[in-house]
Amino acid sequence: MLRRGLRTGRLQLAEVIDHWQADQIERLPAGRSPNLHSLLVFLVDDDAFSGAYKSVRKFARDRLPAGSKRPLRRIETPPAAQVQSDWLETNISLTGSDGVVELVKLDGFVMA
Repeated sequence: MLRRGLRTGRLQLAEVIDHWQADQIERLPAGRSPNLHSLLVFLVDDDAFSGAYKSVRKFARDRLPAGSKRPLRRIETPPAAQVQSDWLETNISLTGSDGVVELVKLDGFVMA
């Protein structure tokens, strides 16, 4: 009904967004705010909105409540629970005691 109403022009854009917001809030866990990019995709897919993401953000800032939880959470682990590593592959020149230069492949691995 919502999409059909938007296509036929029977619903105003603000009403469509109100319906979309109510639908999103029902689907999301408590305290999570709807994703504004998904609102933009919804509006554009119905061929009823040709504005930019910035205009959707401005509209939402004034009209929709801010989420009470951050969208991403940082996970802290105890020391030594995770490791970072770097890998290096290069060629180096080694000079022997007899003065002969030899090109040698060097594989380096550093773990911190």
